[in-house]
Amino acid sequence: MLSALVVAFLLSACGVKEETLVSSPNQAGEDETSDLAKEGFDQTYVKKDGIEVIYLAGGCFWGLEKLMQTLPGVVSAVSGYANGSADLVPTYEKVSTGNTGYRETVRVEYKPDVVSLDAILFAYFQVIDPTIENAQGNDRGTQYQTGVYYTDESARG
Repeated sequence: MLSALVVAFLLSACGVKEETLVSSPNQAGEDETSDLAKEGFDQTYVKKDGIEVIYLAGGCFWGLEKLMQTLPGVVSAVSGYANGSADLVPTYEKVSTGNTGYRETVRVEYKPDVVSLDAILFAYFQVIDPTIENAQGNDRGTQYQTGVYYTDESARG
């Protein structure tokens, strides 16, 4: 359930609308935070008509984000963090230590009438190995643990 999922999602260099995000590491690892996030407004999930959301963790989020952006029907793929301590505001530097509990995660917004969740998960499982603990490819650390986090029961299936 989303209420049990701590998620901090971030503004990437890909032109994602800031009003739906909290903050984002840029390629240099610097944190950019929206004005609404600075005021403490949690913007991690905003339901939109005809759009579903799934959160995918699988190694370095930059590669997974790019993959998801190539799928027809995906309207947004944004790198961020999930499942860490609610008391800690994640930054790239903090999460990179591997001591925060956060996972590098991609928020994927998609149109289910164009692309199915099964198709998105098929693409995901083509590039990650969920049997490897705390690593993917050359990336090592707890922040690289794989995971699929759903926002509603229909995606749980």
